[in-house]
Amino acid sequence: MSLEKIKMLKGEPYYPADKTLTMDRAKARQFCFDFNLVPPKEKIRRETMLRAFLGKTGKSFSLNGPFYCDYGYNIFLGENF
Repeated sequence: MSLEKIKMLKGEPYYPADKTLTMDRAKARQFCFDFNLVPPKEKIRRETMLRAFLGKTGKSFSLNGPFYCDYGYNIFLGENF
């Protein structure tokens, strides 16, 4: 893990053009693009994608698109979100 990513996760000032963070944002952009193309009726697929991508989710949650984020791994959804 890069030093800049560690600083970001701690809430400290960081350099966003760090190679690791740049790659993380590209991954998140691709995820958001893919997620936003999944029809709302495919609820299980959407939940599965979010569980794999986000930092943590509750057992029961719902997230309507369009959805956008910079990183994803620092997003935590509570129960019944």
